Amino acid sequence: MRILPPPLEIGDEEGFSPRKDIFKRKKFGDGLTNLVQNVEDPLVVLLDSPWGSGKTTFLKMWAGELRKAGHPVIYFDAFAHDHIGNAFLAIAGEVIGLAQKRRIDQRPKAIQFLNTAAKTGGVIIRGLAKAGVKAATLGALDAADLKEAVSGVADDLAGVASDGVDEYVKGLLERQSKENQTLEEFRKALGELAAELAKPAAGESPEEGEEVPALKAQDRPLIFILDELDRCKPTFALDLLETIKHLFSVPNVHFVLSANHAQLRASVQFSYGTGVDATLYLQKFYNFSVSLPDLDGEWGHSIAEKYLKYLIPHLVGGGSGNTRVETVIDVIKNIAIARDMSLRSLERASTIATFSLAMTNSSNIIIYIIAGLSVMKGFDPEIYDKAKDGSLSWGDVNSVFRFDRWPKRAEALAHECEHCWKFALGEHMPDSELQVWQSRNQSIRSNSNLENPRQWIPVMARSVVDRLQTET
Repeated sequence: MRILPPPLEIGDEEGFSPRKDIFKRKKFGDGLTNLVQNVEDPLVVLLDSPWGSGKTTFLKMWAGELRKAGHPVIYFDAFAHDHIGNAFLAIAGEVIGLAQKRRIDQRPKAIQFLNTAAKTGGVIIRGLAKAGVKAATLGALDAADLKEAVSGVADDLAGVASDGVDEYVKGLLERQSKENQTLEEFRKALGELAAELAKPAAGESPEEGEEVPALKAQDRPLIFILDELDRCKPTFALDLLETIKHLFSVPNVHFVLSANHAQLRASVQFSYGTGVDATLYLQKFYNFSVSLPDLDGEWGHSIAEKYLKYLIPHLVGGGSGNTRVETVIDVIKNIAIARDMSLRSLERASTIATFSLAMTNSSNIIIYIIAGLSVMKGFDPEIYDKAKDGSLSWGDVNSVFRFDRWPKRAEALAHECEHCWKFALGEHMPDSELQVWQSRNQSIRSNSNLENPRQWIPVMARSVVDRLQTET
C-alpha cells in the first residue's frame, strides 16, 4: 500500500514524453528553446512560478529536450548544494563535471578552464579571509567595510616610513590588477569551454544514415538550469545570483533560474534589511522572467484536474471504481481550483484524505467531512485546530471551501458538501435538505458511535485524519 505517489523519474534525454508531460508544457518548452538558441548575448531568464507548481518536473523534461538537440546542459539543484557555502566553487565544479561526463576534460580548453577556475577560486577565498571583502562582488567594499579596512591599514602603517607606505600601496594595486586579469582570463576560458562543449561528445558521432542535428556548434550555448533557488539559505541564493552576474555572464552561456520571485525578495530583505527595494535589486540579475502556463488551452482543463488524474492511481485506495476516493478527490479538486492551491498542497491534501479513508469504514456520506478536514490539516492548520476542539464556525468552513468559486459544473457537489457541513455545525438550512440529512444521520448512528451530528467534525479530525502524523 502506498501513501505517497512514486517520484516521477525523468531520463536525462527523455524530454517531454506524452505519458509524463501531463500538463502539456512541451509547447512552452519549445518556446524557451527557440529563445536560448537565437539570443547571442549572455542571457539569464527567471522562471517565476509559485512553490509546488511543477517547475522542477518541467525543467528536467526541458533539459532532456535540450540535450537531444545537442545542447550541453547542466541541471543544478541549488537547495541540495547550499551546504557548500561558496557559489563560485559550486557552479564552476558543475562545469568541470560536465566536461568530464562528455569526456573532454583532457582537451586544452578544459584544462585551461580548470586552471583559471582554480586561480579565480583562490582570489575569492583570499578575499573572504579579509574583513569586509565581498567575494560575490569581486572584492568590492561597501562604505562601512571600506572605512573599517582603511582604518585598520592606517593603524598598521602609522609608524612606517613614507617609502614603506608607498611600497605597500603599490603592492595592493599590483595585486588588484593581477586579480582582475585572473577574473578576465576565467571568463574567456569559460566561453571557450562552452563552445568546446557544444561539439558532439565522444561516441556521439552520427552513424551512416542517421539524422544529424540541424544546429551548428555556435547555436548550442551551454544551458545552465539552476533550480530550487528560492529554497536555499538567503545568503547562498544571493551569492549564486551575484556570482552568475559577475563571473559567468559570457558568450555561449545562458542561465535559467527557477524560483518564486516573492521568496527571492524575502531573501534580499533578510540579508539587506526591509528598507532595500528588493524588486529593483533583483532586476539586476536577470534579463526577464517567464511563468509556467496555468491552463492547457487545447483541453481547457485545470492543472489541478490533470494532476489528480495522474495522482489518484498511486494513492492509498486509489484506482477506478472506488467511489469513496473518487468523491473525496473530486471535492478536494474543486477546493484546489477555487483556492489556486499549489500542486504540492494538492498532493498533501489528497494523500491525507485517501489515507484517512483507508483507515476507516465509516459511511460514505462523511467523506465530505474528511475531504474538508484534509485540506484544513494540510493548508489551514489554525482552522484545523478549531475543528479538533469543536470551535469551528461556518465562516471558517466557507473560507476553506470557497464554494462561491467552484466551477459551475460542480454546483450539485458544492450544494451537497455545503449542506453536509451545515448539518454537522447545526447551521440553518432549507427544511427539505434538513430532512434529507436527518435521515442520513440515522444511517450514520447505526454504523458508528456518532450519536450527534456535532460530533462528526471533532471526532473525524481526532480519530481519523490525525492518524497520519508524518510529514507528507
